[in-house]
Amino acid sequence: MPKIAEFSWEALKYSTGGSGKDGVDGKSAYQVAVDNGFKGTEPEWLDSLKVTGGTGGTGTPGLAATINVGTVVSGNTASVTNVGTSNAAVLNFVLPKGADADTSAIQSLQSNVQDVQNALKSVDKYSEYEERYVAFSPSDLPSNTVLKQINFARTFSTIPFIQITLDIQDTTARLAYYGNVTKTGFQIGSNYGAAVKGVWYKAYVK
Repeated sequence: MPKIAEFSWEALKYSTGGSGKDGVDGKSAYQVAVDNGFKGTEPEWLDSLKVTGGTGGTGTPGLAATINVGTVVSGNTASVTNVGTSNAAVLNFVLPKGADADTSAIQSLQSNVQDVQNALKSVDKYSEYEERYVAFSPSDLPSNTVLKQINFARTFSTIPFIQITLDIQDTTARLAYYGNVTKTGFQIGSNYGAAVKGVWYKAYVK
């Protein structure tokens, strides 16, 4: 009877082989696209993959902003506070109180303004008008009983009406003279010229 060889699982084992050769690189997505008919460079193909959405609908119109002044009060520190909203602002102001004004300076200014207003009213009544004060220096005082020439700042078209007041500063009564009015001036004098410090005059043509 023939002898049967013994079965062994070890005989079925096989040894591990060496590493196989690298396979061929697969095609990139761009190459696949070219194979399927894409015409263009790779950057162009990448741009073609971008999807741009359509224009969205028109949004709801926003509310128009408004600004209103609320309260205005005095205080130690200046400030502005919004007591409204960002779209409807209401601003409350706190303004520092200034120092007390010089009352005498204000009264003087008011007096000067009144003088100017009165002068303008007078100008409106006349076709030609001049009003001023001429001061005399100590070396230019009138001589006793000698007439002194006072020239107008302008030449009138005709001999003007004139009102004259001598600025006599003396405790003793002094005589005042004036006359010889022309289109260019007039003359004044006093029995004591040293007391005459100047002259006020108003000249006009109606």
